[in-house]
Amino acid sequence: MAIHANRRRVAVPIAAIAAGVLVASALGVTTRVNAAPDPGKASAGAFGTVDVDPPNLPANTCSTPGAPAPGVKVGDHVVVGAPYDLDGGLVGTAIHPVIADILYFRICNVTAAAVDGGNRTWTYMVVR
Repeated sequence: MAIHANRRRVAVPIAAIAAGVLVASALGVTTRVNAAPDPGKASAGAFGTVDVDPPNLPANTCSTPGAPAPGVKVGDHVVVGAPYDLDGGLVGTAIHPVIADILYFRICNVTAAAVDGGNRTWTYMVVR
């Protein structure tokens, strides 16, 4: 495996990664990586895509639509990826789940005019 740092290529033995320690001695850097799940550490949980169709949003308002997301648990931390073609003036983020298997979004219109956003596919990943 090779790591690129400051445009220099440094060879890293696979055994060092499997052991959970990544050492780039040429750079004088040691970085810990989780090679296997460790209790009490963050790990990826559920992930997937959901379709969200926000209502017509008046200027400077928000909405909290929900969508089915199997595997999402109450209290999970959720990271969402907005679709590349999200309507201009809309911004969105995930809200901590309060109901299992439902992912809620806060979608806001940050413009001075109403925006009627269309149905878009969002990606999500749960971090536990």
